[in-house]
Amino acid sequence: MHNLSFESKNPVFEYSDLHFSVQVFTFQNLYELDAKQTEVTEIPQGIRVEAHSLTWAGGQKICCGEVAATAKHSLDRYVVKVNAKHSSERIRCVKLTIHNVPRGKNLNLRGPEHSDVLREIPDEGEILRYPNGFDGLITPLIVLENPTGGVSWFRALDSHVLPKTFALIPKGNACDVELIYEQSARAFAKDISVPAWEIGFHGNYDEIMKEQMKNIEESFHLHSWEARPDVPTWAKKIALVAAIHCQHWTGYTFNTYDQVIRNLEKLAQMIEPERVLVYLPGWEGRYYFNYGEYRPSEDLGGEKGFQLLNQKAKELGMHVMPMFMINGANPHLEDFPIWGASSYYQNASGFPVIWGSCDWDTSRHYDHNCGFPMNPGAPLWQDHLVGQIVSLIDQYHFEAVFLDLAAIYSNDRRFDVYEGTIQIANRIRKKHPEVLISGEGWYDAMSAAFPLTQPSLTLDGDTRWSDRPYEEIFSKYNRCFGHLGTGDLSRGSTGVFEFGKNQMTQTVPLRKGIIPTLTIVDGTIEHAQDKVMKVIEQANRYVEMFL
Repeated sequence: MHNLSFESKNPVFEYSDLHFSVQVFTFQNLYELDAKQTEVTEIPQGIRVEAHSLTWAGGQKICCGEVAATAKHSLDRYVVKVNAKHSSERIRCVKLTIHNVPRGKNLNLRGPEHSDVLREIPDEGEILRYPNGFDGLITPLIVLENPTGGVSWFRALDSHVLPKTFALIPKGNACDVELIYEQSARAFAKDISVPAWEIGFHGNYDEIMKEQMKNIEESFHLHSWEARPDVPTWAKKIALVAAIHCQHWTGYTFNTYDQVIRNLEKLAQMIEPERVLVYLPGWEGRYYFNYGEYRPSEDLGGEKGFQLLNQKAKELGMHVMPMFMINGANPHLEDFPIWGASSYYQNASGFPVIWGSCDWDTSRHYDHNCGFPMNPGAPLWQDHLVGQIVSLIDQYHFEAVFLDLAAIYSNDRRFDVYEGTIQIANRIRKKHPEVLISGEGWYDAMSAAFPLTQPSLTLDGDTRWSDRPYEEIFSKYNRCFGHLGTGDLSRGSTGVFEFGKNQMTQTVPLRKGIIPTLTIVDGTIEHAQDKVMKVIEQANRYVEMFL
């Protein structure tokens, strides 16, 4: 975390026990309120702050601009709204800082399964971002445990998926809480109206989380898992996800299509086949390498082999879910210039966003030049991806689709990432309403796109389950299953996933929102029969308890 090296002259305003200040950020500089040109007036149940000019360079320089902020008190909370205007520069974001907040543990962060989810604010401070599909915040809300009892909370009252950044700055036994709202990169302007922030200092954790749950449900028009129209009837009976890994990036084959069939036949002797969702990473050949051009791999059995796999699964009563990537492709594909060259991510500043890859071959670098980030909202990429998936469903009749890295977000200047994700899911459903759409990663608004998701792993292999830190906010509407990198039971192999081995997570906890999961690489069932049967027993208990 970086900080200014000089003292700010920005004025701080007080209303009852609320102390706050406002800063405005353009692409050129930081601007604060000119104290000499600022007036505070009382309004019913609050105050109004009006600044008629702004300062910069720590108050050494003055420029034309305006800020109007209202802070109102109702019941046990404050609501603060800010409008800002700059004379010549586009405003990127506005920071509302709440000063002198009791320093306490952070109660509502998604963390590893085997660690305490109550998190101390580190002495150097902490930055938390929304939207974030993989760790930290699941919703734009911070809840801090008060040392004397109760909680303080800070919430964005906004139903749009746009960047909100929360920074916690310790100051002895207190802290400052920075609430930063960033406008859509497609709508940057010289003025901005910031959605309301809600702040409270004496609340009840469970009540706050239930309120937020209601906000999420209303904002994104959610239905309970049992009533979701995008969950096929068969999917509501699933009690086991069998993740059967096919081909690694290097070309190493864990299971051909014929070997997948043999694994399914063995599972059918252990559990009711209709309870099984068959997840196939690396089904199209070299994992990640062929993203953007999806077709059955000749190495694994070709079109006839993949057709037979889907046919046999259907005969058994199982349901097949191949893996695709919603936002990435190999730039060396022959037709990439047609649909890919204009579809890459941009950040809010307009620069291309390039992700690092993985060390697929243990060369100890991450530059394998086979993956390029594609924005789900880019029309040409969206048409290309949806066209491929729909065509494959038409041909092979599989019943589910998994979209890798679906919860990645960027405030793109050209195409809305979140809306594009929704559009891809809905376009597939429009052609095939009977198909279950699943994705990797989750934050609150992702519930509108995917009823089924995959959580994230920590670097040591622990899992950040989506039903943490507040189970009902996830499990009422969604289900998840073990991450792709869950270790197999025979030796901890993560199959096509880049970790190689994972001894930390090899089974999943038995909870309503988490479907039991079995990773199958080469020889898993044969070499770990007793352990496999324990997962089958867990799946049967899942049926008894939750289905």
